[in-house]
Amino acid sequence: QAVLHLVRDRDDDVRRAAIEILNQTKDIRAVDSLIEATRDSDWWVSERAADALAEIGNRKAVPRMLEMLRGEARSIPTALRALGKLGDPQSLAAVVEHFHHPEPAVRAEAVAAAARLVDDTNAEAVRQSVRQLAVETSDMGLHNAALAAIEAIDARFSPSMIMAAQHARL
Repeated sequence: QAVLHLVRDRDDDVRRAAIEILNQTKDIRAVDSLIEATRDSDWWVSERAADALAEIGNRKAVPRMLEMLRGEARSIPTALRALGKLGDPQSLAAVVEHFHHPEPAVRAEAVAAAARLVDDTNAEAVRQSVRQLAVETSDMGLHNAALAAIEAIDARFSPSMIMAAQHARL
């Protein structure tokens, strides 16, 4: 409770330290305070609060991460990464929109997040979009991220993996 109180301190350094403690503890009781901290005037506090929310894994943070996609440009990669970790398939469409972002680093985070969010109904369509990015880009970071995303999707949704999962259920 004392640390949660410090998240609202006037001193940036105190807020930063409090966020780091919460990031380490991954305590579900911190979710509301961390969501609030993503609106902090100190960019570092906001980013680390989003990271902490992703590590806690409570989907209550998804609406705020979606808001962050439409806010401060430098927060977009963190919000995308968090959405991928939070695993709410409802956020996939917002993530895929960032496949066309002008910054290759943002597109790389988007493809990585999308690979984590796909399900059997959309895996092939997302895979094809990611493959197109891999082919078209001259940015090696984005190219490698796209290839890793395709690998991750294939590991979960290739025909042989689907058959193995179905067999395991029998």
